[in-house]
Amino acid sequence: MSKLSRNKGATFERELCKIIFEELGVEVRRNLSQYQEKDLGDIMLDPFMIEAKRYASGNWFQKPWWEQAKTAAAKQNMIPVLIWKYDRQPIRVTLPMYAVNSEWATDSGQYSWPVDGNALFPLTCELEAGIAIMREWLL
Repeated sequence: MSKLSRNKGATFERELCKIIFEELGVEVRRNLSQYQEKDLGDIMLDPFMIEAKRYASGNWFQKPWWEQAKTAAAKQNMIPVLIWKYDRQPIRVTLPMYAVNSEWATDSGQYSWPVDGNALFPLTCELEAGIAIMREWLL
């Protein structure tokens, strides 16, 4: 990955941290350990592990990005969230279908997520809707 690509990604991560603070009132920081240890997400917002992707061209998220988000979240027993953007397009959010309703967690203990079926289907929406879904888990 070129230095320019890393800078573009880091700038997007900082932008997302600012948006999360402005919209949810929660201060989060970039996970700088992501460059040293495998399978870590970019931003942690309990119960969400956020993977951020920023690219010049395209029109939909790439399957390996979603797999990366799911792997990082599973490592920390969190909900995977992929936030992505291409140049001149809106920011989009992809999360598993079960994130739409916090009551779909399968256990009353500290998070137990569905492991199969339609609950894992990736749902993609624009940033405002993704923030609204995350807000419901934080209340």
